[in-house]
Amino acid sequence: MAVDVHVLCWIDVHSRGVFVLVDVPGTHRADAVRGLLGNSVDFDAIAAFYDALALGAFRALEDQGLVIPDDVDVVGFDDIEEARYSAPSLSTGRPTVQDPARRAVQFLLDRIDSNAIAEPARGCRAACTLELRESTGPASAAGSISAAVA
Repeated sequence: MAVDVHVLCWIDVHSRGVFVLVDVPGTHRADAVRGLLGNSVDFDAIAAFYDALALGAFRALEDQGLVIPDDVDVVGFDDIEEARYSAPSLSTGRPTVQDPARRAVQFLLDRIDSNAIAEPARGCRAACTLELRESTGPASAAGSISAAVA
């Protein structure tokens, strides 16, 4: 089965890596990881762009007999409710909503005020909290870390 995996970045860690998994349109969430495993890609961790994608990675890893987090650490982003109740519970980034929403409205108002047909893209940093749970190490290491991300 050929799967077009969209890799945002690869972080080399002692000749193994962290695979950053982004959305793979038209495929099942677990298929992207199955494609990696089928190609003998050696990695220690998966960072998925959203929790449902990370939970799909759980399935593919477990189907291959890999144990999370003993063999592979998995982290998602967006802190859906299922992340707390999966087995193991999923470590995830919980984004703040108020600040990015306020900035988006301000960007929109600025654009309306400028009457510009096209403007260069703007970006902003938003705070998030990293919820460390069982999928990235022992449950006793669980906790929260706040950080700003691009």
